[in-house]
Amino acid sequence: MNSIFERYDWQPHTCASPSEVQTLLEQAHIPGKKIRRIRAVGMAHNLRLRSLHSSAKEILMGAGLPCDDLFTDAGKAMRDQLLLRREVNLTEPVIIEFEDGHTLEMQPDEDHHLLVSFDQLKDCSCDGINHSNFDSEAFFAPFAGLAFDEVMLIRRKETTIYPNPEWMDELETVAWEFTIAGRCDYSLRLRHKGHGYTLSIPDRITLTDLLNTLNDTFQIPITDGPGDLFRIMPARLVSPSPQHLNGIQGVFGHMISGDCSKFFTFLSSFLDRHFDSVLNRQCEPDYIEETGFDLFGSNLYTYDSVERMLEDIERSADLLETDFDHESIAELVSRFCSSESHFTDLMTDEMYRMTKAEKREFIRCRIGVATDFYRRFTRRMRMMMQAEPDHSLICFEGP
Repeated sequence: MNSIFERYDWQPHTCASPSEVQTLLEQAHIPGKKIRRIRAVGMAHNLRLRSLHSSAKEILMGAGLPCDDLFTDAGKAMRDQLLLRREVNLTEPVIIEFEDGHTLEMQPDEDHHLLVSFDQLKDCSCDGINHSNFDSEAFFAPFAGLAFDEVMLIRRKETTIYPNPEWMDELETVAWEFTIAGRCDYSLRLRHKGHGYTLSIPDRITLTDLLNTLNDTFQIPITDGPGDLFRIMPARLVSPSPQHLNGIQGVFGHMISGDCSKFFTFLSSFLDRHFDSVLNRQCEPDYIEETGFDLFGSNLYTYDSVERMLEDIERSADLLETDFDHESIAELVSRFCSSESHFTDLMTDEMYRMTKAEKREFIRCRIGVATDFYRRFTRRMRMMMQAEPDHSLICFEGP
């Protein structure tokens, strides 16, 4: 039976140089083995419909072509011709499965190291902190039957110059590139970028074929790392300093984050209910808010209060599925009805014309979006606290 990927159960090697990676590959007899398929764990953040719509629109507008009907029947011919890069943005490992059944698992980290393991995730499903939203085997089909040759580390300087010559950003990008035996024009590239990493090959895919690799999963993404504006991490109180102005020291290596508006919509009722103003005055002596969560500040909760919050979330999730009209979740449902767009990927004109009763029924029919998020969130939060038993606080902070 396939198991869900749990990041705290994964024990990869941390490699800082191509020679370290090459040594591991040779010890595992990887060079020369033919690839059967490539499986990506979790969500490809750039393959959500909203993201694809923006990318395709940008390309078409740059070429001076119409884009309004791209995702309708009238836009089929355009979808058949529009080519996009064969690249995905991930926050969890990629699993390379070879024809002999062995697997190579990899993920670059924010320090430009490459995390590498063998056969640890061969029985894992494609689900991790988020559900898989695309068929990675079909997406990376051009790699079937090929074999790795060697690994290289590619460093490039990217400079952005603004209108004012004094404003200039210089960024070094680092990519781990696996070359293909007998193919000088082909490689698999992993590059840390933003809140995750990109996995790409030098090939393009039509928008039509790309859409055919997607499944109909709609979910509220939970990002493993500091990529989004709503952030959650273990923390401790320390003496205020230039590095910790509010006296809070967070453990960034265990941080999760998410879209601020979505996380606040789904979590605000629970964050308010379990908020401890006395605790929060310890790091904010001038704290004025008496009872509520401060979206634009740092908010502390003890591990015990977080566990009570998680139990509260789980009870509410059960009621949302079994007794949607229960009085104890009325306030939560009301918040959902004022933010109904979070229950679908692309906004529709019909939403603007819904009555209150229609909005409520719209949410009821899609309540799995909320309950799925709650169950993934509670599982990940407990893993976070178990991974940091020497801490006793969780910090929730908005933008």
